[in-house]
Amino acid sequence: MRKYLSLFLVFVMLTTLCACEKNNAKTSKPTETPVQMNTVPTVPTEEEHEKLTEEIYRSSSFSEGLAVVVAGGKNGRGCAINKKGEVVFDLPFAIENSYIVSNVQFINGFASINNGILDNKGNITYPEDVGASQFYPVALEAGYIVAEVIEADFASTTKKLGVLNTNFEWVVQPTEEFYTALEHKYGYIALESEDYYYYQGFLYVKCVEKFLNLKTGELVEYENVGFEHPSFSWEMYTDGTYRDFEGNVRLDFSTYENLDPYNLRQFDNGIALLVFKNQEAKTSYFTAVNEKGEFLFEPVDIKEMSVTSVQTDGNTILVTCSTSSTKLILKSYDMQGNLISEFDTDSIGVYCSYSATLSDGVIVIDGGYNFSDNYAWYYTTSFEPLF
Repeated sequence: MRKYLSLFLVFVMLTTLCACEKNNAKTSKPTETPVQMNTVPTVPTEEEHEKLTEEIYRSSSFSEGLAVVVAGGKNGRGCAINKKGEVVFDLPFAIENSYIVSNVQFINGFASINNGILDNKGNITYPEDVGASQFYPVALEAGYIVAEVIEADFASTTKKLGVLNTNFEWVVQPTEEFYTALEHKYGYIALESEDYYYYQGFLYVKCVEKFLNLKTGELVEYENVGFEHPSFSWEMYTDGTYRDFEGNVRLDFSTYENLDPYNLRQFDNGIALLVFKNQEAKTSYFTAVNEKGEFLFEPVDIKEMSVTSVQTDGNTILVTCSTSSTKLILKSYDMQGNLISEFDTDSIGVYCSYSATLSDGVIVIDGGYNFSDNYAWYYTTSFEPLF
């Protein structure tokens, strides 16, 4: 009997203890670092890249957030950098000539370089990869590449042209008729010159005076395309006029006193820049005009300086000017002609032989073709170092 009583008391004590601990669990405070279940990994908002440590030897201007550079000497590392000076990708080929990066511009994620088409991830496609002999990237902004195909055997050689998209699929199969249509009277393909432009699905080739439909390969007469020559295709003449590809005068500034006809600038997004030089007063002026020839602001006086170039990226105007054969001054303005900032390139040891370009909101100062040993500098439009 005493044995059963002892067992009963043990049972009661254990039951009471469990009940107390259960009750304490209900009222206890959470720990300072609670365990989190099903945690979602943090996704970085911007991919991290390696900082470029080598000094930049030669550079393209910026486009779509990237510049293609050669760093560490003229046969150094070829790569694409972002606006933080970080390497986004290395070029997939060795640099034999640093000049090949100078004019690289990305358009909708693609650029022409080293006879191939480079995408903004660092992949390059060469003509031989798709059975072609040469690319003509005349309409990358619309996703089209004209490609030449040469078929040869012991007896003959056949030349054809076709159209690829940026997936490198044939949109228009290569044909001899296509090649013949664009063959210049001097025996070369018209696309090897600058006398063409792309607009609304059509490639206008001046020497044949017809439009090529890049979706179908059909040649179309000018009167059947449904639009006039756009302003960006107007040519500048030293008599102070802008003319379309048919030779028609679209704007005439020839009566403007002191106009500098050698500093007319091509239209871009409906805006062109003009420069005036008053030799007696030893000063220069610049302004912007629309497609109707209307000034967007009163000509701005660049006091006691000679304007050597004007350019715009659509948001800012960059004026390169000089006071002597060696003095180079850069001035930035907004699109209403108001001064943003100016920069004396003496501070970085740069002289007039260097060039400055403005694109994608970045000013690049580079020796370009002028020096065998040169370096590049990057600035915001307020002339703050970019990185």
